[in-house]
Amino acid sequence: MLRSMIFAGMALGLAGCAGAGEQADRAGAAEAQTVAAADAGGTVRHIGNAGLMIVQGETKILFDPLYSNGYNNYHLVPADVKRAVISGAAPYDAIDAVLISHAHGDHFDAADLIAFHAGNPDALIIAPVQAIEAMEATGEVPESMAARFVPMGLDYGQDPLKVAFEGLQVEAVRIPHAGGPSRRALENLVYRVTLAEAATVIHMGDADPALEHFEPYAEHWSARETDAAFPPYWFFLGAEGVEIIDETLNARAATGVHVPVREPAELAATGRAYFGVPGEVRELAGE
Repeated sequence: MLRSMIFAGMALGLAGCAGAGEQADRAGAAEAQTVAAADAGGTVRHIGNAGLMIVQGETKILFDPLYSNGYNNYHLVPADVKRAVISGAAPYDAIDAVLISHAHGDHFDAADLIAFHAGNPDALIIAPVQAIEAMEATGEVPESMAARFVPMGLDYGQDPLKVAFEGLQVEAVRIPHAGGPSRRALENLVYRVTLAEAATVIHMGDADPALEHFEPYAEHWSARETDAAFPPYWFFLGAEGVEIIDETLNARAATGVHVPVREPAELAATGRAYFGVPGEVRELAGE
Protein backbone atom coordinates (compact mmCIF):
# COMPACT_ATOMS: atom_id res chain seq x y z
CA MET A 1 0.00 0.00 0.00
CA LEU A 2 1.01 3.61 -0.29
CA ARG A 3 3.12 4.71 2.63
CA SER A 4 4.57 8.12 1.86
CA MET A 5 2.97 11.21 0.42
CA ILE A 6 4.53 14.31 -1.13
CA PHE A 7 2.44 17.29 -2.19
CA ALA A 8 3.97 19.29 -5.07
CA GLY A 9 2.49 22.76 -5.53
CA MET A 10 -0.84 21.62 -4.15
CA ALA A 11 -3.51 24.25 -3.53
CA LEU A 12 -5.93 22.64 -1.12
CA GLY A 13 -9.51 23.80 -1.33
CA LEU A 14 -12.49 22.76 -0.09
CA ALA A 15 -29.20 8.09 -33.24
CA GLY A 16 -28.73 4.68 -34.37
CA CYS A 17 -27.71 1.87 -32.05
CA ALA A 18 -25.77 -1.39 -32.14
CA GLY A 19 -28.01 -4.42 -32.13
CA ALA A 20 -28.83 -6.58 -29.11
CA GLY A 21 -27.06 -9.55 -30.70
CA GLU A 22 -23.81 -7.60 -30.94
CA GLN A 23 -24.09 -6.54 -27.30
CA ALA A 24 -24.72 -10.14 -26.25
CA ASP A 25 -21.62 -11.24 -28.14
CA ARG A 26 -19.60 -8.54 -26.38
CA ALA A 27 -21.00 -9.62 -23.00
CA GLY A 28 -20.06 -13.25 -23.61
CA ALA A 29 -16.59 -12.29 -24.74
CA ALA A 30 -16.10 -10.08 -21.70
CA GLU A 31 -17.08 -12.88 -19.32
CA ALA A 32 -14.71 -15.37 -20.93
CA GLN A 33 -11.88 -13.01 -21.72
CA THR A 34 -8.44 -13.55 -20.23
CA VAL A 35 -6.04 -10.96 -21.54
CA ALA A 36 -2.28 -11.27 -21.46
CA ALA A 37 -0.76 -8.32 -19.65
CA ALA A 38 1.47 -5.84 -21.40
CA ASP A 39 5.24 -6.26 -21.09
CA ALA A 40 5.21 -4.41 -17.77
CA GLY A 41 2.26 -6.42 -16.48
CA GLY A 42 -0.48 -3.79 -16.59
CA THR A 43 -4.21 -4.37 -17.06
CA VAL A 44 -7.38 -2.31 -17.12
CA ARG A 45 -10.74 -3.70 -16.03
CA HIS A 46 -14.00 -1.99 -16.98
CA ILE A 47 -16.29 -1.72 -13.95
CA GLY A 48 -19.11 0.21 -15.59
CA ASN A 49 -19.65 3.49 -17.44
CA ALA A 50 -16.39 5.43 -16.82
CA GLY A 51 -15.41 3.17 -13.92
CA LEU A 52 -12.06 1.43 -14.32
CA MET A 53 -9.56 -0.54 -12.26
CA ILE A 54 -5.94 -0.11 -13.32
CA VAL A 55 -3.34 -2.59 -12.10
CA GLN A 56 0.37 -2.18 -12.65
CA GLY A 57 2.64 -4.45 -10.66
CA GLU A 58 1.61 -4.10 -7.02
CA THR A 59 -0.12 -0.75 -7.57
CA LYS A 60 -3.88 -0.80 -8.00
CA ILE A 61 -6.23 2.18 -8.47
CA LEU A 62 -9.89 2.80 -9.28
CA PHE A 63 -11.43 5.59 -11.35
CA ASP A 64 -15.10 6.53 -10.76
CA PRO A 65 -15.94 3.02 -9.48
CA LEU A 66 -19.02 3.65 -7.34
CA TYR A 67 -22.11 5.47 -8.53
CA SER A 68 -25.84 4.90 -8.30
CA ASN A 69 -27.47 6.52 -11.32
CA GLY A 70 -27.26 5.44 -14.93
CA TYR A 71 -29.85 8.05 -15.97
CA ASN A 72 -31.66 5.31 -17.90
CA ASN A 73 -28.83 5.41 -20.41
CA TYR A 74 -25.57 4.08 -18.98
CA HIS A 75 -24.47 0.78 -17.50
CA LEU A 76 -24.58 0.55 -13.72
CA VAL A 77 -21.89 -1.36 -11.87
CA PRO A 78 -23.14 -4.97 -11.58
CA ALA A 79 -24.40 -5.65 -8.06
CA ASP A 80 -21.84 -8.38 -7.32
CA VAL A 81 -19.00 -6.18 -8.53
CA LYS A 82 -20.21 -3.26 -6.44
CA ARG A 83 -20.28 -5.47 -3.34
CA ALA A 84 -16.77 -6.70 -4.08
CA VAL A 85 -15.42 -3.18 -4.58
CA ILE A 86 -16.99 -1.91 -1.37
CA SER A 87 -15.83 -4.87 0.71
CA GLY A 88 -12.36 -5.09 -0.84
CA ALA A 89 -12.85 -8.61 -2.16
CA ALA A 90 -10.58 -9.93 -4.92
CA PRO A 91 -9.83 -8.75 -7.51
CA TYR A 92 -10.70 -5.39 -5.95
CA ASP A 93 -8.55 -5.94 -2.87
CA ALA A 94 -5.52 -3.89 -1.81
CA ILE A 95 -6.69 -0.74 -3.61
CA ASP A 96 -4.16 2.06 -3.22
CA ALA A 97 -6.35 4.95 -4.34
CA VAL A 98 -9.75 5.87 -5.70
CA LEU A 99 -9.84 8.82 -8.08
CA ILE A 100 -13.10 10.68 -8.70
CA SER A 101 -13.42 12.82 -11.82
CA HIS A 102 -16.50 14.80 -10.76
CA ALA A 103 -19.55 14.65 -8.51
CA HIS A 104 -22.24 13.48 -10.93
CA GLY A 105 -24.47 10.53 -10.11
CA ASP A 106 -23.14 8.37 -12.94
CA HIS A 107 -19.57 8.73 -11.62
CA PHE A 108 -19.87 9.21 -7.87
CA ASP A 109 -22.01 8.30 -4.87
CA ALA A 110 -21.09 9.74 -1.47
CA ALA A 111 -22.69 6.94 0.57
CA ASP A 112 -20.99 4.25 -1.51
CA LEU A 113 -17.59 5.88 -1.05
CA ILE A 114 -18.13 6.07 2.70
CA ALA A 115 -19.04 2.38 2.73
CA PHE A 116 -15.96 1.67 0.60
CA HIS A 117 -13.71 3.25 3.22
CA ALA A 118 -15.01 0.86 5.86
CA GLY A 119 -13.82 -2.09 3.78
CA ASN A 120 -10.70 -0.38 2.41
CA PRO A 121 -9.42 1.89 5.18
CA ASP A 122 -5.96 2.39 3.66
CA ALA A 123 -7.13 3.58 0.25
CA LEU A 124 -6.70 7.24 -0.60
CA ILE A 125 -9.71 9.16 -1.92
CA ILE A 126 -8.45 11.62 -4.54
CA ALA A 127 -11.27 13.86 -5.66
CA PRO A 128 -12.41 17.35 -6.61
CA VAL A 129 -13.42 19.54 -3.70
CA GLN A 130 -17.10 19.31 -4.66
CA ALA A 131 -17.06 15.53 -4.26
CA ILE A 132 -15.31 15.72 -0.90
CA GLU A 133 -17.81 18.33 0.29
CA ALA A 134 -20.67 16.05 -0.79
CA MET A 135 -19.27 13.24 1.33
CA GLU A 136 -18.71 15.53 4.31
CA ALA A 137 -22.25 16.88 3.97
CA THR A 138 -23.65 13.44 4.85
CA GLY A 139 -22.28 13.78 8.36
CA GLU A 140 -21.12 10.16 8.10
CA VAL A 141 -17.44 10.61 7.25
CA PRO A 142 -15.27 9.14 10.02
CA GLU A 143 -12.01 10.81 10.98
CA SER A 144 -10.10 7.89 9.52
CA MET A 145 -11.65 8.56 6.12
CA ALA A 146 -11.12 12.32 6.27
CA ALA A 147 -7.44 11.57 6.84
CA ARG A 148 -7.34 9.73 3.49
CA PHE A 149 -8.91 12.56 1.48
CA VAL A 150 -6.71 14.24 -1.13
CA PRO A 151 -8.70 17.28 -2.32
CA MET A 152 -7.81 18.44 -5.82
CA GLY A 153 -8.81 22.10 -5.78
CA LEU A 154 -8.39 23.52 -9.28
CA ASP A 155 -9.66 26.58 -11.10
CA TYR A 156 -9.89 26.98 -14.86
CA GLY A 157 -6.54 27.93 -16.33
CA GLN A 158 -4.61 26.94 -13.22
CA ASP A 159 -1.38 25.03 -13.68
CA PRO A 160 -1.67 21.25 -13.40
CA LEU A 161 -1.93 20.05 -9.84
CA LYS A 162 0.54 17.31 -8.98
CA VAL A 163 0.63 14.94 -6.02
CA ALA A 164 2.94 11.99 -5.51
CA PHE A 165 2.84 8.90 -3.36
CA GLU A 166 4.95 5.79 -3.17
CA GLY A 167 4.28 4.00 -6.45
CA LEU A 168 1.86 6.61 -7.73
CA GLN A 169 2.12 10.02 -9.39
CA VAL A 170 -1.11 11.92 -9.98
CA GLU A 171 -1.49 15.03 -12.13
CA ALA A 172 -4.77 16.81 -12.81
CA VAL A 173 -6.13 19.69 -14.85
CA ARG A 174 -9.63 21.12 -14.79
CA ILE A 175 -11.40 20.76 -18.12
CA PRO A 176 -15.04 21.85 -18.57
CA HIS A 177 -17.72 19.20 -18.41
CA ALA A 178 -19.35 18.49 -21.76
CA GLY A 179 -22.70 20.12 -22.30
CA GLY A 180 -22.00 23.82 -22.52
CA PRO A 181 -21.81 26.79 -20.14
CA SER A 182 -24.46 25.41 -17.77
CA ARG A 183 -21.95 22.75 -16.67
CA ARG A 184 -19.03 25.14 -16.19
CA ALA A 185 -19.42 25.36 -12.41
CA LEU A 186 -18.90 21.61 -12.07
CA GLU A 187 -15.37 20.55 -11.18
CA ASN A 188 -14.44 18.02 -13.86
CA LEU A 189 -10.87 16.75 -13.64
CA VAL A 190 -8.72 15.10 -16.27
CA TYR A 191 -6.18 12.91 -14.49
CA ARG A 192 -2.84 11.66 -15.73
CA VAL A 193 -1.55 8.95 -13.42
CA THR A 194 1.72 7.06 -13.49
CA LEU A 195 1.71 3.73 -11.66
CA ALA A 196 4.85 2.08 -10.28
CA GLU A 197 7.00 4.27 -12.55
CA ALA A 198 6.04 1.87 -15.32
CA ALA A 199 2.74 2.85 -16.93
CA THR A 200 0.84 6.09 -17.42
CA VAL A 201 -2.90 6.49 -18.02
CA ILE A 202 -5.29 9.40 -18.61
CA HIS A 203 -8.88 9.42 -17.34
CA MET A 204 -11.01 12.30 -18.58
CA GLY A 205 -14.27 12.22 -16.68
CA ASP A 206 -16.90 13.96 -18.81
CA ALA A 207 -14.56 16.40 -20.50
CA ASP A 208 -15.77 18.63 -23.31
CA PRO A 209 -14.10 17.69 -26.64
CA ALA A 210 -12.93 21.16 -27.66
CA LEU A 211 -9.32 21.90 -28.49
CA GLU A 212 -9.50 25.28 -26.79
CA HIS A 213 -9.68 23.53 -23.40
CA PHE A 214 -6.64 21.30 -23.98
CA GLU A 215 -4.25 23.44 -26.02
CA PRO A 216 -3.27 25.73 -23.09
CA TYR A 217 -1.79 22.62 -21.43
CA ALA A 218 0.33 21.58 -24.42
CA GLU A 219 3.51 21.57 -22.33
CA HIS A 220 1.83 19.36 -19.74
CA TRP A 221 0.71 16.76 -22.28
CA SER A 222 4.06 16.69 -24.06
CA ALA A 223 6.05 16.27 -20.86
CA ARG A 224 5.11 12.62 -20.46
CA GLU A 225 3.96 9.98 -22.93
CA THR A 226 0.76 8.24 -21.89
CA ASP A 227 0.36 4.51 -22.46
CA ALA A 228 -3.43 4.51 -22.50
CA ALA A 229 -6.06 7.26 -22.46
CA PHE A 230 -9.69 6.64 -21.55
CA PRO A 231 -11.83 9.40 -23.07
CA PRO A 232 -15.63 9.49 -23.01
CA TYR A 233 -16.81 8.00 -26.28
CA TRP A 234 -17.96 11.31 -27.75
CA PHE A 235 -14.32 12.29 -28.34
CA PHE A 236 -14.30 9.76 -31.18
CA LEU A 237 -17.29 11.33 -32.93
CA GLY A 238 -15.90 14.71 -33.97
CA ALA A 239 -12.75 16.12 -35.55
CA GLU A 240 -11.60 18.13 -32.53
CA GLY A 241 -12.09 15.23 -30.14
CA VAL A 242 -10.12 12.92 -32.42
CA GLU A 243 -7.30 15.46 -32.69
CA ILE A 244 -7.16 15.78 -28.91
CA ILE A 245 -6.89 12.02 -28.49
CA ASP A 246 -4.55 11.28 -31.39
CA GLU A 247 -2.26 14.29 -31.19
CA THR A 248 -2.69 16.59 -28.20
CA LEU A 249 -2.62 14.13 -25.30
CA ASN A 250 0.60 12.38 -26.38
CA ALA A 251 -1.05 8.98 -25.84
CA ARG A 252 -0.02 5.71 -27.47
CA ALA A 253 -3.53 4.24 -27.35
CA ALA A 254 -7.07 5.21 -26.42
CA THR A 255 -10.13 3.24 -25.36
CA GLY A 256 -13.50 4.95 -25.07
CA VAL A 257 -15.66 4.79 -21.95
CA HIS A 258 -19.05 6.17 -20.85
CA VAL A 259 -20.73 4.25 -23.67
CA PRO A 260 -24.55 4.05 -23.52
CA VAL A 261 -26.27 0.71 -23.01
CA ARG A 262 -27.61 1.07 -26.54
CA GLU A 263 -24.29 1.54 -28.25
CA PRO A 264 -24.41 4.28 -30.90
CA ALA A 265 -23.91 2.92 -34.40
CA GLU A 266 -21.75 5.92 -35.26
CA LEU A 267 -19.35 4.91 -32.48
CA ALA A 268 -18.92 1.40 -33.87
CA ALA A 269 -18.42 2.93 -37.31
CA THR A 270 -15.35 4.83 -36.11
CA GLY A 271 -13.44 1.58 -35.63
CA ARG A 272 -12.07 2.89 -32.35
CA ALA A 273 -11.65 0.70 -29.28
CA TYR A 274 -14.14 1.19 -26.45
CA PHE A 275 -15.51 -0.49 -23.36
CA GLY A 276 -19.17 -1.39 -23.66
CA VAL A 277 -20.10 -4.19 -21.28
CA PRO A 278 -18.83 -4.08 -17.68
CA GLY A 279 -16.33 -6.79 -16.89
CA GLU A 280 -14.02 -6.52 -19.88
CA VAL A 281 -10.30 -6.76 -19.11
CA ARG A 282 -7.61 -5.58 -21.48
CA GLU A 283 -3.90 -5.03 -21.44
CA LEU A 284 -3.07 -1.59 -20.23
CA ALA A 285 -1.54 -0.27 -23.43
CA GLY A 286 -4.68 -1.07 -25.43
CA GLU A 287 -4.63 -2.47 -28.95
